[in-house]
Amino acid sequence: MTTIRLALLHLRDYKPSDHIALIIWTTDDVMEKAKERHLEITQEEAEGIVDDLQENHDASQGISWNTIDDALDEVEDKHEEEERKKMEDRIS
Repeated sequence: MTTIRLALLHLRDYKPSDHIALIIWTTDDVMEKAKERHLEITQEEAEGIVDDLQENHDASQGISWNTIDDALDEVEDKHEEEERKKMEDRIS
């Protein structure tokens, strides 16, 4: 998990005049994209997506809105599977 606190600690290793490229994706980005898709997710699910993107993204591809959509597809599939199991349990 990367937090602002950990990122700031890492940035202390650089001089203020160093040039860097830094792109930040947050849980707010994930939540907004889920909202656009009419997908309800929890804060914990959004945090899990951000953590997974940080830890497992393909460095040659980077992180993009498409990457976030793919992660939300997985969450949506999980929700649908959970709902299917609930329906099966009610029938049984």
